[in-house]
Amino acid sequence: DGLERLENGQSRVASIFYTPQKDPKEKSHGGSVGKNLLLILQNKIFIFSVLYKAMSQIICVGLGVWLTDYLENQLHVESKFLKFNTYVFVIVVGPMIGMSFGGFCGSLTGGYEKKRSVLLICVFHFISAIISLCVVFVDNIYFFNAIMVVFFIFNCAVVPVLTGLILWSMPKHLKGLGNGISSLVSTFLGKFPAPLIYGILQERYGSYYNKIGMFGLLSTSLLGVLFLVLTVIYRYRMDDEEKGKGLFEKKNELKETNKLEEATRNSINHEALATVFNGSNISEAIEINENYYYNNNEEGYAINNVSEEMEHKEI
Repeated sequence: DGLERLENGQSRVASIFYTPQKDPKEKSHGGSVGKNLLLILQNKIFIFSVLYKAMSQIICVGLGVWLTDYLENQLHVESKFLKFNTYVFVIVVGPMIGMSFGGFCGSLTGGYEKKRSVLLICVFHFISAIISLCVVFVDNIYFFNAIMVVFFIFNCAVVPVLTGLILWSMPKHLKGLGNGISSLVSTFLGKFPAPLIYGILQERYGSYYNKIGMFGLLSTSLLGVLFLVLTVIYRYRMDDEEKGKGLFEKKNELKETNKLEEATRNSINHEALATVFNGSNISEAIEINENYYYNNNEEGYAINNVSEEMEHKEI
């Protein structure tokens, strides 16, 4: 019975006289807005994803404003019915199919957290970028409808995974601020300049090439390729860093376990155990240990010292 009591008491003794160290690299969830903003700006995945989102907004908003003008002046479509159907198919139906298709493909590849999902949307956008360069060479309205719908299917297929990736890349306490910054950047770098790009290019250089506005608008997808490729690169790097961090944490856990075992071995002393587990003396031993810890700023207090101090008090 005494041996069993001794074995059961080892972990209890170690927990009393061993104080694990807090990881100094562990970041708190507090902080000022400036510090949180700095943390967001250091997140490469977030930055390049948001910049891609802004480039995508340029195409969507620009076409929404200038598509009818392009049909009338460049493709010479006079039928109101045909213009209406073109607008509906290109601006409404194409993006709806694209986002549904992108969400479905993203779920098949494991969701926005998986690297292969990010790589997949990079392929989707690369296809849409190639299609965008061919749009200005199409003069037939029906071919134009078909190619623009295909363009938006692949272009908007990026949106579901990218939106999840933007929020996933942020720590929990920064998701609100990150989402606000994402909307702000998309508005000022995407929605706001989109109509101006087409209008300025068409007004100044339309006499040289009457489709320059559409070409300039859709060419922003090439810049989107750059941002999305950088997003994929940093996403893959993030996994490598997480693996390294996991090994580092396991190493620290092993050190903590070794310290705990060492504290347990050092505490196996029959006289000390008899003193500590002698009824009401447990709380007194804990109090002595805590006072020593706070006064001397050390990790713990050896059980033999506790025993000696309690014996001194009894004397």
